[in-house]
Amino acid sequence: MRESRNVKRKKVVGATKRKTPQDRLSVPKGTKDGHYLHFLNDTMDIMDGFPEMRGYFIVMDNAPIHIPKVIDPMIINRGYTPVYLPPYSPELNPIERS
Repeated sequence: MRESRNVKRKKVVGATKRKTPQDRLSVPKGTKDGHYLHFLNDTMDIMDGFPEMRGYFIVMDNAPIHIPKVIDPMIINRGYTPVYLPPYSPELNPIERS
């Protein structure tokens, strides 16, 4: 397979909560939407320190804590673009077929 020479390069940056003793947050019943909003704000605070990141996409899955009506305006107001992954469809993944 030959690569096209007209390919535009894209950077992808991932973020997740580290699980080290000093960063651990005890949450009795899993992650709540408030925890996620705090994490997202902290992440965007870091991104704001890099002007070249303005307009970058923030990609999320469709977890119940990723509430578009709350999160989308917050992300857009900070100068980023929210993007949601499509639902997982194992029937479309050849590796999942027996």
